Amino acid sequence: MIHQGVDPMNMLNVVAMLTPDQVAEEILQAVLKDQRDLTLAPNPDIASALALMKEDPDKAERLMGESFRQRLQQIPGQQAH
Repeated sequence: MIHQGVDPMNMLNVVAMLTPDQVAEEILQAVLKDQRDLTLAPNPDIASALALMKEDPDKAERLMGESFRQRLQQIPGQQAH
């Protein structure tokens, strides 16, 4: 089967910011330190979103949804509903 079209993840400019080796190393270190909460935030925006999610999940979900819709509107030919 041939896949035609554009991968939606590429349209949103989603980039893996951590390599699998980096994630594995952090998990290993967390296990060795008996650290139960391991949050890997590759940048301050993601760290802020995760902190907000912990404090106020409803607000975080609303804000992330708005951000996602704005991002979609920047892509030619996409309509946010």
